[in-house]
Amino acid sequence: MDLQYIDYFDEIKGRSKAEQLDILAKARYEAFVVQRLVSRVIGYFVVLSLSVFVFTTAIKFYFDLGLLYGGLANALVFALGYFVHRRLYGKLLHKGLKSVLNAQNS
Repeated sequence: MDLQYIDYFDEIKGRSKAEQLDILAKARYEAFVVQRLVSRVIGYFVVLSLSVFVFTTAIKFYFDLGLLYGGLANALVFALGYFVHRRLYGKLLHKGLKSVLNAQNS
């Protein structure tokens, strides 16, 4: 999971990949264990999953786009859900990252 956040945060962009992975692992632990933000990730995932389900169902029943266009629309909704989840997860991870970097600088 941390590999997709290599060079994602400006604070650690100039560091080596191994160092970034180490810092990201500490940031994930800080955010989701110490700061207890895991409930937000679960909430984001549930809301996004329900949204994707609602949109795909609406596309299927209301627009009747057929197999090809309906499948493309569903794929776009799933891709959008993935990118939104990645962005929200990144924001929570950034909170842990700030704590880790502040602890290293102190």
